[in-house]
Amino acid sequence: GFVGEGSPIRVGRITTAATTMTPKKMGVIVPFSRELVKRSTPAIEALVRQAILEDTGVILDAALVDATASSPARPAGLLNGVSAAASGYGGGDYQAVLADFRALLGPFFTANAADNIVVLMNPAQGLALSMMPGPDGVIGSFMGAIRQRVTFIESTSVTANRLIALRVSDFATALGDMPEFDVSEQATVHMEDTTPLEIVAGTPTTADPVRSFFQTATIGVRMLMDVSWKMRRTAAAFSASSASV
Repeated sequence: GFVGEGSPIRVGRITTAATTMTPKKMGVIVPFSRELVKRSTPAIEALVRQAILEDTGVILDAALVDATASSPARPAGLLNGVSAAASGYGGGDYQAVLADFRALLGPFFTANAADNIVVLMNPAQGLALSMMPGPDGVIGSFMGAIRQRVTFIESTSVTANRLIALRVSDFATALGDMPEFDVSEQATVHMEDTTPLEIVAGTPTTADPVRSFFQTATIGVRMLMDVSWKMRRTAAAFSASSASV
């Protein structure tokens, strides 16, 4: 507070708590034949690497915005433990949109944390907002004041008709430098894309089918990426089901 001339200045105290962010691992293996490597145009390995990067981005986005709790294998989705700030306002016009955003950002105002806000939405909602006329009949004219306060990010991983607000100042992430690629002609893998099993003798469930890359003249590309995230404090993300967009 204010201090009078010659008066002692108060001593403040802040309590902090440590948090641990354990890197999680994403990974995939894609095999292809030696003959395909020799004859494909363009080179199949380059195509596989690009496809892996694109698909990994989609899977990562979907995990980021879901409501799944954390586990030894993955971090919690941003919506885990988050309650909707509103259920959406009817009307389908700019007034309903404004009401949705007031409800969505209200908890951040209450928490004195309304800076650096990002709003995630499905591209369908982004298109609807960009084509919606304001009170003056001009397309998108009413969105200027909202865009001055928040940053919009569109992703197909966001559920349609939902707006997700996130304070990026409270979002912490730990990423590897880049996805790591390895190529092998010697590996043996369980050819399973949903629930792969360890290839160990005597396990209760047999890993089947199994392929030896060496025996079948197959080449495999493996991608691994360390990634994790965590909110620095709770209730720093809110969602609204928007009936108006």
